[in-house]
Amino acid sequence: MACLIRHPSPYPPETRLLTTFPTLLLVSLMASALDDGPATELKYSGSVAQLDRGTPKEPSKRFEAYCLLINGDSRDLAFFVSEQGSGAWAWPERFGRVRFDADQAAVGKSGMKLLYTHDGTKYPHVLRLPLFPKADRLKEGASWVDGKRRFEITRTRKVAGRDCWQIEVSNNFGRNETLWVERNTPLVVKSERRLFMGRGDQFVLTMELESAKTVDNAQLTKLKPPVQTLLKLHSALNRAENETKPELNAAQLKTAKAAAVVLAEQSSKTAFQPLATAIGRDVALQLERLGGIAALAKKFVGQKSPALTLTGLDGKAMSTKETTGRIVVLHFWDYRGDPLTEPYGQVGYLDFFNLQSSRRKFDVKVVGVAVDPRLGDRTQKSAALRSIRKLQTFMNISYPIAIDDGALLRKFGDPQRLGAKLPLWVVLDSTGKIVHYKSGFYDIKPDEGLRELEAVVVGLVRKQRGK
Repeated sequence: MACLIRHPSPYPPETRLLTTFPTLLLVSLMASALDDGPATELKYSGSVAQLDRGTPKEPSKRFEAYCLLINGDSRDLAFFVSEQGSGAWAWPERFGRVRFDADQAAVGKSGMKLLYTHDGTKYPHVLRLPLFPKADRLKEGASWVDGKRRFEITRTRKVAGRDCWQIEVSNNFGRNETLWVERNTPLVVKSERRLFMGRGDQFVLTMELESAKTVDNAQLTKLKPPVQTLLKLHSALNRAENETKPELNAAQLKTAKAAAVVLAEQSSKTAFQPLATAIGRDVALQLERLGGIAALAKKFVGQKSPALTLTGLDGKAMSTKETTGRIVVLHFWDYRGDPLTEPYGQVGYLDFFNLQSSRRKFDVKVVGVAVDPRLGDRTQKSAALRSIRKLQTFMNISYPIAIDDGALLRKFGDPQRLGAKLPLWVVLDSTGKIVHYKSGFYDIKPDEGLRELEAVVVGLVRKQRGK
């Protein structure tokens, strides 16, 4: 992981990224080291482990954080996190910037975080920042309340060769975190926090300072360009907060490709070089995948649709009268209710679109196609059907859902062969010709819904009505 702090800061409000970091020489951080020189590099490592009767199991996730703390009238923090095991953020979500006020309290909500996947569900977890706010409170026997949390200094202890205050943090449910903060600086040396995921499963998140090093002006001057480029890139991508999808759209990929070229040069022989390399590789792969999907769309759009042999959840063939001579919207997705994770394939927006089309008297047939290889296995078919019905009930889906073990999807090209993920959206006009082919999720705004899909269908309706 990496954190950067600097004042005055040229960085935009927030940014994120991904990488692995070079090993830093372990250097003892003396009491005044946070204020010595223009900046300080801090490297943390940590883990997440599930608790079994209060005892941690083998860690299921490990992570690193590299931080550059830049001194001035106040401090700023930029960081990036590297994760291994049980899920991880995509590279645009691994970098961020935090500003501190005079009391070392973070300004705003952005911060270092992990993404942990437990039983198929993704859980974001915030990491402790390197600076403890209002460090003047740190005195022997001190205790205080801050919001819904109570802090109590219980003892002094040497951690990683540093004399630290041990601070117990409690909330309404009892003690849930222990911190070790250096006695004569606001530096957080170690933290342990209890997490709850799934159906009350308990975990412990541990994070400890591994090394610290003073950065001189020459080194800082070399670090600034890649940092600024990364921050500008994040701002330009304009990703939603806590976005978990790694895919970028065509416009974002174009922006990222240009930035990757600049980063490759700026980051040479710096801590950011592995990150720049990783971004460049990912962008290249996504562009290749996007090109393959574009080729599929070119192949199918304008052609007659393959025969629609649809089977319902009841195992009966769906009548061809439902789709013949009508505009048809096919939504190929996995429709699994377990794990039940957002964005649910955008089925909520699709259901609203279906109801709106009916109210506006559009002759449109929306069909969800649940793609699951288990449907082709007699021993697993029942489990697959239960999962589909669970999602159908949970979302109260009004349009019919057909089942597919993958055979029907393959007739439409199956973008998964290119490394893409479902959903696949296919729109047929009333003659059965494919007029729209899209792999992946639509870019949506809550008040607009599936605007791109609606525009396609409305255009077909108007053409059919001769308007």
